[in-house]
Amino acid sequence: MYQLGIVGDDVVGDVLVVLLAERGEELASAKATVDDLASLAFIDSATNVVFLGPPGVGKTHLSVALGLEALSGGHSVYFTTMAKMTSELLAPPWRQRIRKYLAPKLLVIDEIGYRQLSSQAASVFFDVISARYETASV
Repeated sequence: MYQLGIVGDDVVGDVLVVLLAERGEELASAKATVDDLASLAFIDSATNVVFLGPPGVGKTHLSVALGLEALSGGHSVYFTTMAKMTSELLAPPWRQRIRKYLAPKLLVIDEIGYRQLSSQAASVFFDVISARYETASV
């Protein structure tokens, strides 16, 4: 049985990238990083967090847990998948729908990279990330 381990983390611009792996030997590092994320300081500083790793290592689980913690801390949160968000924003009238992706203090987008995006879907994804830049966390 594998346990979640954090191989490393690095701040690139305003994005905290957390690399996840199935390695039990990194559990002490994992706990420290998760505890830091659970402080929700990344939301207050509008820093984005990206969980990278193979399927089954806990990216969605951590995202949901941080979302629930943010809700408990009084922050607004919206959880979606990349496919759902882009399909909703590609259907007219998208201007009425984009607000739900811009308004919350924390937007959790799951399943990024599982499907190839059309150029139009990539464009609306970029628009959402760009509009949230330095104002709210993703």
